[in-house]
Amino acid sequence: MLKVAVIGSAVCTDDRLLSLAAAVGRALAKGGFLVLTGACGGIPQATEAAAIRAGGATLGISPASKNKVHQQLGLPDRRGKPTVWTGAGFKGRNVVMMESYADCAVMIHGGLGTLNESLICLEKGRMMYTFPGLGGAAALIESIIVNLHPSLRYLIVDCTSVTELMTALKVIE
Repeated sequence: MLKVAVIGSAVCTDDRLLSLAAAVGRALAKGGFLVLTGACGGIPQATEAAAIRAGGATLGISPASKNKVHQQLGLPDRRGKPTVWTGAGFKGRNVVMMESYADCAVMIHGGLGTLNESLICLEKGRMMYTFPGLGGAAALIESIIVNLHPSLRYLIVDCTSVTELMTALKVIE
């Protein structure tokens, strides 16, 4: 089963982005992919909730060592949800998720944390699927890679729809 990390802002309140995240979560679940998230709110939470409602398998990779600490960080309660408790903090969690769990990643908007996750993914030689037309880090990652490490450009696939994303994912499955 291909493990797909969905990354994006944990503090997102934009309904358009949250709707896209939910559509991605549903599609991944229906496609039989394992949906990985950083176990945060915003984009990750919308993706995971939709994947669960669609009957899919999910795994949250938490920066905390246990649920109590997770919630003390202001993150959503993980009771009843499969979770890896890294205890590694946010940046450490990003490394654990991208190096040890994710086969590839889908990037929806995002800020600095998402940019960090995406760079780790690309440095590991893993495919990155983006929705650059929606702004945020997803709109910048291609330019950053072309300017700093052009040999990795082939790993970035720009998508304009969930259907296009799912077609691209089927190629590497």
